[in-house]
Amino acid sequence: MTKQAVTERALHIVGSVRKRAAPLWELAQKRKVRWAAFALAVLAVAGMFYLLNVFTPYFHDDYAYAFSWATGERIQSFSDVIQSQLVHYQQTNGRFVAHTLVQCFMALPKGVFNAVNVLAYFLLVGLLYLHSAGTFRKFHMSWFILLQVLLWFVLPAFGESLLWLSGSGTYLYGFIFVLAALLPFRWHSLYCSSTIKQGGGGYKAWLACVPVFLLGIAGGNSGENGSAGMLVLMVLYLLRFCWKEGIRRVPPQLFAGLLGGLLGFAALVASPGQWMRMDYATEGSSSTGILAALFRLIQTTPKYFVYLAIPLLAGAFLAILIWKQQKQSRAALLANALLYVAAGAIPLFVITVVIGLPDRAWAAAVMLTIIAVGQLYCSFDWETAVTARQLRAAALAVACVAALGSYAQEANKLLLVKGMVDQQIVEINQAKAQGETTVVLQKIITSTKYSVLFRDSDVSQDATAWKNVVMAKYYGLAAIEAIEREDYLL
Repeated sequence: MTKQAVTERALHIVGSVRKRAAPLWELAQKRKVRWAAFALAVLAVAGMFYLLNVFTPYFHDDYAYAFSWATGERIQSFSDVIQSQLVHYQQTNGRFVAHTLVQCFMALPKGVFNAVNVLAYFLLVGLLYLHSAGTFRKFHMSWFILLQVLLWFVLPAFGESLLWLSGSGTYLYGFIFVLAALLPFRWHSLYCSSTIKQGGGGYKAWLACVPVFLLGIAGGNSGENGSAGMLVLMVLYLLRFCWKEGIRRVPPQLFAGLLGGLLGFAALVASPGQWMRMDYATEGSSSTGILAALFRLIQTTPKYFVYLAIPLLAGAFLAILIWKQQKQSRAALLANALLYVAAGAIPLFVITVVIGLPDRAWAAAVMLTIIAVGQLYCSFDWETAVTARQLRAAALAVACVAALGSYAQEANKLLLVKGMVDQQIVEINQAKAQGETTVVLQKIITSTKYSVLFRDSDVSQDATAWKNVVMAKYYGLAAIEAIEREDYLL
């Protein structure tokens, strides 16, 4: 073969390789762009959420949890936290996991909580995404964004559920344990066919019993509403698996998770402090009895459909699309989504009817319903539905613009609140420097759900009110009195 022929042959091979590699190179470049966009989105959201934490002050329970329930002294070590929680269990409530975290954070500077809470938020979002899509392999960037937009707009008390230190212990960190404990159930619902062939999962399933059992305990003890929702979903899943596969084919770690959840929940509701608090709340009240329960049910039903209107309507729209598109798997997809909706609604209505719930306690029902929407969203084949894909793009653009506009407005309100709280601290320090033991502060209250001062003032005009007492103790004062503020932040 001549030199010219060898050269031509080499050029031909290079050209052929380049031609075949071009699509792969383009795909790699597209992936780089997507991951760069994802990284920018995460950094932007992290910065925005961090600012909200910085703008959120200590509030009510935070001051109390800075002190030991056992000794009345400030928390100095982890052993102080454990000792405090043992007494707290007897006197206040059974949320051992959540309030252990809260007291640990209150022993540290607020900046530590602000940073850790950003990580916890993304862990929560990641678990919500996993329950929606089942995996990160085929990443739905649009759902990752919409998921957070829904959290922003739909949570009825965003600040108290995710930003307030004491509230986040139950509704953010506690719900992380709930979702983690439920993951094996979600994954089995997706990949049960391979598990059935292995006869229940083999020895690896038995090894998985320990961590799933421990997660079940933590999730079951996280909070009344979220823990009850977890147990309802676990039971519904197990009934479904036993019906489809037979009880012998169901992996043992799922039963271990349910057992752990029951034990954690039993410890929660068996707390003497839990019952003492309920007795105190209902003492001399007309909110007990069948008529009162019926009244709360009538109040809660329209509130449920108002608070969850966006995800319920979105879910209904996606259900119609899936029903038309995926005729073979549509029943299973819709049934699985309905399990999450039921797990959110059943405990919400039961607990509300019995004792009533504040808006922040709706977080579990909201997030479980958002997961149901996400399951339908991630199961729909958007590539083949051109019109639906165009509608999705328009909805995503509108949602992002609305969320950013809302964030700018609400963050400014929170910044103003922080300025007012900072001024209070200055007044307290000035009074202490002058030897005064009683301080008069102007009340702060807001109507924005993104603030911990949502419809509830930081101090009362009654100096003997609990919130005044714990705040005065935290700042080393004998008493804090309050006067009305003329410039309420609306």
